Amino acid sequence: MESNTNLYKVYIGLNDQLTKKQEISTEKALIDVSEYLANNFEGATAYNAIGIYKHENGEIVRENSIVIELVFVSEEDVMKMINQFRVVFNQESVMKVVIPC
Repeated sequence: MESNTNLYKVYIGLNDQLTKKQEISTEKALIDVSEYLANNFEGATAYNAIGIYKHENGEIVRENSIVIELVFVSEEDVMKMINQFRVVFNQESVMKVVIPC
């Protein structure tokens, strides 16, 4: 596994991209995320948050979200996780922030 000294912060909204509402409970989503992290990484942090953003049409959206923090992982593994969760939670996109440590 290629390691680096970046902190990856991944933000996953829980509103379904088609229905525009939350289809999976926050508790179930956090359990699913925790299970994936435990099986694929040496360690991670995951917690609930409220995501707030504005659609192109001006509508302000607030949604339950999960934030994941990872260090000492490869970019490839982070992208694999993001792609997995984008499908699992039916997301249009998942935000990734890379912070050099």
